Amino acid sequence: MENRAHALAAGLFTLALGIALAGVAWWFTRSDDSRLMPYMVTTTSAVSGLKVEAPVRYRGVEIGKVDSVKLSREQPGTIEIRILIDRDTPVNRSTYAQLGFLGVTGLAFIALSDDGHAVPGSGAAEKIAAIPLKPSILDSGENLLATVAGIADGVREILDGDFKQKLRSTLAHVERTTEHAALVAEKLGPTVAQLPALVGSTREAVQEAKTLLSGAQGAIAKADTLMASSNALALKLDARLDAVNSMAATADEIGAAARVLQMDTLPRIHIVADDLVRKTRSLDRFVQTLSDQPQSLVFGTTGPAPGPGEPGFSAGAR
Repeated sequence: MENRAHALAAGLFTLALGIALAGVAWWFTRSDDSRLMPYMVTTTSAVSGLKVEAPVRYRGVEIGKVDSVKLSREQPGTIEIRILIDRDTPVNRSTYAQLGFLGVTGLAFIALSDDGHAVPGSGAAEKIAAIPLKPSILDSGENLLATVAGIADGVREILDGDFKQKLRSTLAHVERTTEHAALVAEKLGPTVAQLPALVGSTREAVQEAKTLLSGAQGAIAKADTLMASSNALALKLDARLDAVNSMAATADEIGAAARVLQMDTLPRIHIVADDLVRKTRSLDRFVQTLSDQPQSLVFGTTGPAPGPGEPGFSAGAR
């Protein structure tokens, strides 16, 4: 009887100890779900690596956990992720979710953030509030790789077919054009080398033309002076003729006037007339030279062709 009582006491002690240990374990492992608020994250993209009990972080701070991951019955192809997060988390209508990854393990977690434009009023009422899931960096990298692959395929299609032949023809045409340009430049070399001498000759010819024009202007000015002198002499002659008429009554006065006219006025008129004729002939020769050889203004005048017996004469040149 004593042995049975001892065994019962030992059994009751073991049971009480087990219950106490279970209570201590629950105490240390319990979570205050009363402070957690449910939210629903929906997406049509893949959520590889996301498991139940995966952490939920807000800007790197752990604020909750993933409660469930399942397919939507109402919207086929949509994945519903139910999360539980702390009530004090500043969730608003500008908050969005992204998938993050824990190192190289491949396990994913939910990362919450917002665009900085807080819009209040997104708490859980009768229905669980929804948070959109935006593409993560990994999804963007996959899209970028797909885009690069498409570009590579397009470049491969362009380089196939007739493009290579057209490219070869274009390069050959460019090469021929380059050779032609080099040949033209080589032919232009001597001409370019003669340009300084030609420019010097042109300057000399222009200077000579300026000198001739100055001489012509001087001759014209002298001719104007001579004409003015002739007019003055004519006026004087008229005055003297008047004087002769007025002195016609006296024979001596008429003779004196005739001697003055013969010895003084007429010689001066002849001198002025001869000078005017010479200047006029010089101007005619200059104008005739410009008419026959207009290039003489730039290159100067050329002499007549050599005749028989003169140096440089050629019978075929005629």
